[in-house]
Amino acid sequence: MKPLTGPFGDALNWWFGALASIFVRGPEPFTPGAVRLRPREGGFSVVGHDGAVRNLLATAAPSRSALDAVRRARRRYLDLDDETVISVKATLPAAARSDLRDAIALRMAELTPFAEDEVLFDLGTPSRHGPDTLSVRAFVAPRHAVAAAVDELAQLGIQVDGIIASETEEVTGTGAPDFAPEIPRRRATRRGLAFALACALLAGAGIWLHWVVVDRQQQVRDTLRTAVTASLEKVRRANALDTQISELTASLMSPFSRRADQVSPLDLLDSISEILPDDAYITGFRWSDGQVVMTGIASDASALIRLLEGSPLLSEVRFSAPVARDARLDRDRFSVTARAGSAESRP
Repeated sequence: MKPLTGPFGDALNWWFGALASIFVRGPEPFTPGAVRLRPREGGFSVVGHDGAVRNLLATAAPSRSALDAVRRARRRYLDLDDETVISVKATLPAAARSDLRDAIALRMAELTPFAEDEVLFDLGTPSRHGPDTLSVRAFVAPRHAVAAAVDELAQLGIQVDGIIASETEEVTGTGAPDFAPEIPRRRATRRGLAFALACALLAGAGIWLHWVVVDRQQQVRDTLRTAVTASLEKVRRANALDTQISELTASLMSPFSRRADQVSPLDLLDSISEILPDDAYITGFRWSDGQVVMTGIASDASALIRLLEGSPLLSEVRFSAPVARDARLDRDRFSVTARAGSAESRP
C-alpha cells in the first residue's frame, strides 16, 4: 500500500490532518500524524507519513526538538531497513494455506540461518505455484536486532506502536510487513476495554442520576401529599370546631340577647334551684322542644307542684309518673313535666 497521494488525498491531509485517514483509508504507518523510526548509525531517522526524513534522532545526545516531534506523533513505528530484514520465498503444499505461519515457523531453520525462536517474521500474500503447491514470501528479522533497537528507543522515553519494514513494500507491493501485530491488537483491546468501561460508567452514572431525580421527585410528592393531608385535616377540625362553637353559642345565648319569650336551660335551672326547698334534689333534667322533664328526690314531693307553678319560667306543671317512696332514703322519688316559659308568652 502507498501513502495517500493525489489532489484529493493531499487536500484531505492538508485540511483535516489526522482525520484524513478516516475518509481516505491507508495503512497506519503512512497516515498523517504517524512517524517511522528507521535505525541508522548512531541513532534513528525520523520519517514522516509521506516518506520524507524529518529529523535525525541521535541516541547519544538527542535534540529536544527531535524528541518532541517523535513524542507528539499519534503513532510511532520502528521501521527496519532491508539490511536487517531477510526476505525468503518458500514453496509449500496447498493444504498448508490455512496454517501458513506454523508451516513457515517449522521450516525457519531451513529457510534462514536462525531458529524459530530467534526471529520475528511476517508473510506476504501466498500465490499458487502449481496444482498442489503454493509460494509465499517470508520477511524475517533477527529478534536480537529488533530488541536492541526497541531498547534504545525506550531509553529515550519512546514506546513504539508497531514494528514494520517499509522498504520491502516497493519489492512486494503487498504492504509493509508487520513484525509485532500483537501491539496494535493489544492497543485496540485496551481501547475497547476502556471504551466499554467508559460506557458502563456513563450508563451507571445515568441510571444513578435518574434514580436520584426520581427519588427526589417522589420525596417531594410525598412531602406535598403529607402537607396537603395535614392541611385538609386542620381545615376539617376547624370546620367541626366552628360548628360546635356556633351550636354552643346558640344554646348558651346570653339572656340579654334573646327575645323576651325565650328561656335558656341555664336560666331555667337557676330558677328551679332557687324555688326548690333544701331537702329536694334534681337527679335528672331533660329539655326537648320546650318540654322539660325533671326527676329527683324530696321529703314531700306533693308540695313541689305548687312551688314550681309559682315560677314565671314554667307552666303546665304536673307529675309525669306516680310519686314513689324510697324506704332506704326515707324520701319521695318524683318525675315532673312542664312547659318552658309562661303561658302568656306563648302564642
